[in-house]
Amino acid sequence: MAKEKEITAYPLIMVKGAAGAPVQYDVNAVLDWKKYGWIGVTYHSNYAIAASIGLRYKNLAIGYAYDFGISNIKSYTGSSSEFLLRYTFGNNKQETPVAQIEPTDSLTENLLKKLMAKTDTSQAELDRLKAEVEKLKSSRSNTENLTENLMRLASRDDYMDENDSPIAPGYYVVIGAYNNKTNANKFKSANVIKGYSNTMLIQSKATKNFLVVVTKADKKAEGLYELEKYKIEYPDVWLLLLE
Repeated sequence: MAKEKEITAYPLIMVKGAAGAPVQYDVNAVLDWKKYGWIGVTYHSNYAIAASIGLRYKNLAIGYAYDFGISNIKSYTGSSSEFLLRYTFGNNKQETPVAQIEPTDSLTENLLKKLMAKTDTSQAELDRLKAEVEKLKSSRSNTENLTENLMRLASRDDYMDENDSPIAPGYYVVIGAYNNKTNANKFKSANVIKGYSNTMLIQSKATKNFLVVVTKADKKAEGLYELEKYKIEYPDVWLLLLE
């Protein structure tokens, strides 16, 4: 890691297993230059090698990834391409250094960094964050409440699966949202081909939108762990708790 240039290099290894199927693993290597963009290489066991690159300019990020098939069925599955286009709304404003807020522990510090990194953070919002930290100093339980506030919560009665059946309670790792089922199914199929065999669709009864869920966990700690694993490939991944 080169802090003065804001360059970070990091690996990620993920092992997946399911009853009746062979163990699969992914090996990722990413070089991230915060000011300009990133490059990455991923090896999907017995399936494909993927290369990705992305560029950043102010509030705009553009990325491209390409999968090279290396298995015996590559003539059937072929290769695939993915494009990323992301824009962050809001004017760039000078941020108050995190050190001035003096978080009480690493969890608090990480939460504040994420909130303060938003380009539309106002001074009033920073003042509110400072007040939250003062509360955290006196009670550890407040840290847990802040974490809950950053997680989307809904009733499982408000959602149904692809077969219009009830949804089981738990922590759902969401990597995409669509109002068109055809597009949602295409994204789901692409992830199944990559090896994410647990990928599924759930639908909101209120908005009719389809959420692409890459995996589900029964416990909060497991859900947060799974979310972190998919952040490299899907920076906008989020966690939905259905009770």
